[in-house]
Amino acid sequence: MPTICLMNRRRIRPLILSSRLKQSIKPVRKKHVLMIKLMKLFAAILVPLMIGAFTVVTTLQDSKSARYQRETELTRMERQEQLQEAAEKRQRLADLAKLHEQQNYNDQAAKELRIQNVYDAYMRDLTGIVLKPNANLTFPELLFVRSRTLSVLDQIDLKRKWDLVKFLYDSELLYVRDVGYRFVDLGGADLSHLENGTILQGHL
Repeated sequence: MPTICLMNRRRIRPLILSSRLKQSIKPVRKKHVLMIKLMKLFAAILVPLMIGAFTVVTTLQDSKSARYQRETELTRMERQEQLQEAAEKRQRLADLAKLHEQQNYNDQAAKELRIQNVYDAYMRDLTGIVLKPNANLTFPELLFVRSRTLSVLDQIDLKRKWDLVKFLYDSELLYVRDVGYRFVDLGGADLSHLENGTILQGHL
């Protein structure tokens, strides 16, 4: 009887050990399976997060690059506008200067024409008088020559003043040749700026 029990114990013991080993292995497997599941879950969560983070970083970089390009383009456009405004300003100033120069030229031409017309009208008015013999000149004619001469001298330039006085001088109307010789009195006329003006004034 004892022998049978011992043999049964020997048979049962490996079974118990095997059962205990299996029972101890099951929790380990469960832990590994749980770890694998957790790792898969973590990987499933991490990959989208990484993709999302990469997308965000890429978007930020693209946005920064686009903003930099816009700022660069705006700076270039502002610089171009400034250059264009400066060029337009220079052109306006040049146009104004040209217009001013043209206006001055027109004014000078108009003034020259007006002076020439005054001088020509004076010469036409006096031609008939200076061609008459001195003895035939009347007192009203001499007064007319004096009045017209004083009026015209205030309206013409220096060169024509000299031409006018020389014309009267050559016509022998500014000095007395003989007793009773008739002449034009230009007393009060400003001839100080004329060449030989002092000599002419000595005959007036």
